[in-house]
Amino acid sequence: MLNMLAKSPVRGHVGHAAARPLFGLLALQRQVCARRSPRAPSAADADADGTSTSGSGKEVYQGVYGPWTVEREDEVEVLCYRLGLSATALALVGGTAAGLSGADAALDPLSALGAAGLGVSVFLIHVYVDPLKRFLQQLQQQRAWAVATAAPQQQQQQQRPVMWAAGVLGAGYLALEKCGGQPVALYVAEHPWAVWLVGPFFASITGIAVKEGLCYGKPEAAGVAALLPLLLLGHLSGVLPAAALRVLLCASAAATGVFAGRKYTQAVKDDIGDKSVFE
Repeated sequence: MLNMLAKSPVRGHVGHAAARPLFGLLALQRQVCARRSPRAPSAADADADGTSTSGSGKEVYQGVYGPWTVEREDEVEVLCYRLGLSATALALVGGTAAGLSGADAALDPLSALGAAGLGVSVFLIHVYVDPLKRFLQQLQQQRAWAVATAAPQQQQQQQRPVMWAAGVLGAGYLALEKCGGQPVALYVAEHPWAVWLVGPFFASITGIAVKEGLCYGKPEAAGVAALLPLLLLGHLSGVLPAAALRVLLCASAAATGVFAGRKYTQAVKDDIGDKSVFE
């Protein structure tokens, strides 16, 4: 499937929202970039006095509402998030190479790898700006709006990766009912209407790229966010010739590979955001 073609209101953990002023632009950016769910402050946070290290030797960062530190569980979550993106990129790059070289047998396994990797990243990503959050977490349904606003941990549990799941289910339907043993990627390449079924999956990739682009201004993230929709729409509408689609496919794969690879050059704290806003 990955290879188909060869605020709006701020909703961070505000606690007593009426007693706090509205966030400025810096706080807004930090919220967009926050990726993990809130957690109560640790002892190191409580004891921090503004210095660069805590009593346990961990580096302390000064947030909007106080100091915070990177915990071991934060590092594990960030690593899993990045590995998920790497699996997605590997599937897209490998699938592109396989599709162009005629190695059709590799397409479905690579698609499954990419679907699993993106599912991990979509599950772990967490932002608190409503429109962006709804796009990245795929129009998740929420219950008890007021309770979720006051308790972001409950809100996180309610989020569902609907668009990612819709794309996976669409690919599954094609594999079982339409492909007749043919790789899903090749079927979609030969039947443009099938983009409607797998397109939501690629919208999830695009959404993550938009989030990363807003946070860090990465050109490769902007490339992914622009190239993938153009590729899908060009194939669906039939307005682009096959040669142009192949160029867009290769460019999308390259941008995704660079995007995933450069995630490992960032500090872990960058993928966490300002924890003090949500604690």
